[in-house]
Amino acid sequence: MKLHLKFYFFLFLFLTTALQSVSQTDSLVYYFNQTNPVDNKGLEHFIEGIQLKDSSKFLKYGIKIHPIENRVRYYHFLGRHFYDIDDFPGAGYWYSRSLTLAHRTLNKKIIADELSSLGDILRLQESNTIALSYLFHAMYLYKELNAKEELCHTLSIIGDINRCVEQYADAIKYLNQALDIAGKNNYSKDEAFSLSSLGSTFQFQGEFQKAFQCYQKGEVIAQTTKDTMRMIDFKYAIADLLIEQKKTDEAIGYLKEGIELSEKTNNQYYLSFCYIGYSKAYLKQDKFRKSIEKGLIAFDIGKRLDASGLCSDASEVLYKAYIGTNDYKNAFFYLKYTTDAYDNTNNSVKIKQQAQIESNFLTDYKEKQDSLIRTSQQKQKDFAHSAEIKQQKLVIYFIASGLILALTLTFFIFKGYKQKQKANEIITKQKDEVESQKKIVEEKNLIVLEKNKEILDSIHYAKHIQRAMLTSDSYLKKILPEHFVLYKPKDIVSGDFYWSVKHQNKTFLAVADCTGHGVPGAFMSLLGISFLNEIVIEKNIISPEKVLNQLRDEIIKALNPEDAAEESMDGMDIVLCCYDFTAMELNFAAANNSLYLVRDEQLLEYKSDKFPVGKFQEVQTSFTLQSISLQKNDCIYTFTDGFADQFGGLLGKKYKYKQFKEQLLKNHHQPFEVQKKLTDIEIETWKGDLEQVDDVFIDRNKNLKICNYLHHRILKITN
Repeated sequence: MKLHLKFYFFLFLFLTTALQSVSQTDSLVYYFNQTNPVDNKGLEHFIEGIQLKDSSKFLKYGIKIHPIENRVRYYHFLGRHFYDIDDFPGAGYWYSRSLTLAHRTLNKKIIADELSSLGDILRLQESNTIALSYLFHAMYLYKELNAKEELCHTLSIIGDINRCVEQYADAIKYLNQALDIAGKNNYSKDEAFSLSSLGSTFQFQGEFQKAFQCYQKGEVIAQTTKDTMRMIDFKYAIADLLIEQKKTDEAIGYLKEGIELSEKTNNQYYLSFCYIGYSKAYLKQDKFRKSIEKGLIAFDIGKRLDASGLCSDASEVLYKAYIGTNDYKNAFFYLKYTTDAYDNTNNSVKIKQQAQIESNFLTDYKEKQDSLIRTSQQKQKDFAHSAEIKQQKLVIYFIASGLILALTLTFFIFKGYKQKQKANEIITKQKDEVESQKKIVEEKNLIVLEKNKEILDSIHYAKHIQRAMLTSDSYLKKILPEHFVLYKPKDIVSGDFYWSVKHQNKTFLAVADCTGHGVPGAFMSLLGISFLNEIVIEKNIISPEKVLNQLRDEIIKALNPEDAAEESMDGMDIVLCCYDFTAMELNFAAANNSLYLVRDEQLLEYKSDKFPVGKFQEVQTSFTLQSISLQKNDCIYTFTDGFADQFGGLLGKKYKYKQFKEQLLKNHHQPFEVQKKLTDIEIETWKGDLEQVDDVFIDRNKNLKICNYLHHRILKITN
């Protein structure tokens, strides 16, 4: 009867625990599936005592949470929990998962929040380079979204990282930006943090007065907002500054207040910092015994908290104090601890982890070996038993079977020997054939490699010829003093080209995209440059539409001789501009490529004729002459289609002309080299890992700001 009662009692406890676990799980999933959830504090009991190694439980819950935005919020909550208990690896793990999911939401605010959170964790783990990459990404998203509070917080973290890596100028810049936003919008918490970091920056630079002003102002804010932790922080910071200035008595007053607040709030971490400050103050006064007394208190607290950073800071002061008492044994101990504490802690953790892995491996291996031995022993017993039963029958047939077996074996051995001998002959022959074929292939490969090298050498030489045919930078600077050029061919040689000349007091500028790219396009570009020189310089044809008409005739005649077997439709798209800077007038003609004018912060598009310079139809239509009266600060862009046709972005789509116009309008007021760099960064960022689809050229000038874009080329000219 007693046994039955015990059984039912334990069954009841098991079912109660299981039902409670299911109920808690359902409540957790229900909470995060809400659109407008309540305060997160009610969820802390779900994860108390749970370590990062139990992450599979949380992942199992997360699968049930929908939509994806709520799952991001769930993982972010877990990251925040581990952050609050100073488990930074755990926090980093969950923030990484929430960031991965955030990208799938395509919600910039959610993505920025997760980038900022993960960057903050990486800062605390001293992964400063990676942290900054995430934080800068978040900063730009917050600026785009005009999210001032989040931007202020992110700027303060970026500034603090720069302080830690001794980039003080950048630290001051970003912290001042954060303070400006915080001051205008009453973001007291971020303002206090920024003042603490800014004060520390000034202190490291020896500007003690500025540092003291930051600390005093921050302390007032912390007291007003009743932020006890930040109040202790400022007490210690001011005391540390006073100690550096040898005002130790005044510093001890601040440290005493810091200790009282730390003990009142049971904040052991900052309590240890304040005792370190005490130890520094007494060391400055050459009161070595008192310095050792306070330093040992700080060291013991750090030991209890397992905070190697606190122990290291305390050890540094203790080492110097023991030197003052001529106790070199203890001095050496704390000096060694200061230099080795961090590495020893990491090594200890790694050794424990490795030992655990090896222990688990040895346990599993031993269990498997024991199982194999037991199975083998049982099989041996069964085999021995079976052999004993059959032994008598085997004796009876042994002699007869032995003779038959011997004859059979002899036959098969001989047969096998002959077959093996024959097979070896076949294999030897095949091996010789393979070696012969391999040698032939290697010889052919060498020939192919040599031919490829010759071809590539020829193409590279053709590149030098093509670059020599293009208008030189020095000549462009001479006729168009203020300009810049960005030119990025798809292949070694390009089908896009630009041409410029000053003739009869007029400045000509052409931007063209020939049929194809690579070698075929390069041949066409050389034809185009040669014909333009002949038409404008030698024949003195200066009206743009007549130049294009003549250029078309020359190209058709060159590509379609009278006895040609088939008709060539090759040609080029081009914009030809003729600038008269005396009359402030631009005349141009365009084939398939438009011309953009930016004037008074507006972009105007001048359409082109919708047919190329080349064979298009039986009756050739004359190109249209267009004119623009130029004004000061006009910005004129000509370009090919490579930029707008480039595939890229998150979805691998074309860049398109609408986005291209927005890019030009946004950056047209920038200096030339800055605009060139921004345009190059824009196309490279958009392209990512995808292949470049076409040659690119863009061109721009100023005063007139006349800009010509040949997908990857910019020219900027100033009169």
